[in-house]
Amino acid sequence: MSARAIGLPAEMGVTDSAMLVSKRMIGDKWRTIAPEVEFGIVPHGANRIKKRLEGVCQELGYTYIDPTVSQDQSIGDIIGKIRSCRTIVTESLHGAIVADAFGIPWIPAVFYHPVLVFKWNDWCRSLGLHDPFDVVTRARIFLIDQIRRVGKVLGRQWFLASMITHSMLRSTVVKCTQDRLMLSDRVVMKAKTDELVHLLSKIREDYRRGLI
Repeated sequence: MSARAIGLPAEMGVTDSAMLVSKRMIGDKWRTIAPEVEFGIVPHGANRIKKRLEGVCQELGYTYIDPTVSQDQSIGDIIGKIRSCRTIVTESLHGAIVADAFGIPWIPAVFYHPVLVFKWNDWCRSLGLHDPFDVVTRARIFLIDQIRRVGKVLGRQWFLASMITHSMLRSTVVKCTQDRLMLSDRVVMKAKTDELVHLLSKIREDYRRGLI
């Protein structure tokens, strides 16, 4: 989809380069991580109600995974938390990408942050997956976006957050865990990551030769 959007042949698109995380994190530390909990919940990094979502996860016994790198949390810590879960429910596209790269089933979710459906569809189709959001969810995405727009016009960024009660958020999280699981075919995933590795090697060689 991205290739066609900028006027290039579709075959020039491979997949999101973040899929290479499975090639990078291959040390002994990463091999020994085994699933410990059923569900990991990953919000979008810019989600304004992350703290409330964390509280809901604690109530439900789910692992809350903030995808934001900080002084207290490295990218390795985030990946480790994702790998400790049997299923990832994620509002963050890269939460889904990391889970898929390591063969962990994932469920796309919408808790609060607006979702860019094009990006999700683009990545999913690159791996032969169906579009992740059904008609009902797309309608909810549209509604959330419209409410956020109203709040922006009013100069009140908290407008949407104030409409989401604790029980609504809890209900949304539980419902998301019951939605269909997604995971790319392992043969397709390997072929795509191998292609990315090949292209990266070619770029390095072209750079070494002064061609770029």
